Amino acid sequence: MSALLLLLGLGAPARADIAPARADIEMIFASCGASQGVAYFFEGGLVGPGQGGWLKDGVTDGGIALVKLDGKLDILFKDATGNRYSHRAEGSDIRLIAADPDGSYLVIATNPKGKSAEHFLFKVNEYGVGTLVWGTIRTDTPASKSSLMTAECGPKK
Repeated sequence: MSALLLLLGLGAPARADIAPARADIEMIFASCGASQGVAYFFEGGLVGPGQGGWLKDGVTDGGIALVKLDGKLDILFKDATGNRYSHRAEGSDIRLIAADPDGSYLVIATNPKGKSAEHFLFKVNEYGVGTLVWGTIRTDTPASKSSLMTAECGPKK
């Protein structure tokens, strides 16, 4: 998405399954679908002895959207069960590291309370179509892990 579109306040088309019509969403920069990738799982919690290491990972039927909400950036997340979350409402600090005219957005979300850090690299065109590459590092979940995933962005097909 071009810097001019950002200045004009024009965002990408929304995927209604991730960012349903809400009066408080001021702009949708990118809206992406299910994620797939790999993760390194540490033994402990739900991961038994000898079951850790690199495994396929993903969020089937999930989604991620980068939005402007109440004047601030937020990452909206839909998990595989259909539950929706706001990173900011969950206590995350959302920081825009870079926004380039070619439609690239680099965003970092940190949540000391949730003992997690995530990075999001959105690359979308003026229609919101493109790719998201994102990763997470978590130490306070049923399974401590570090993952790297991709998702397609744009209107839901």
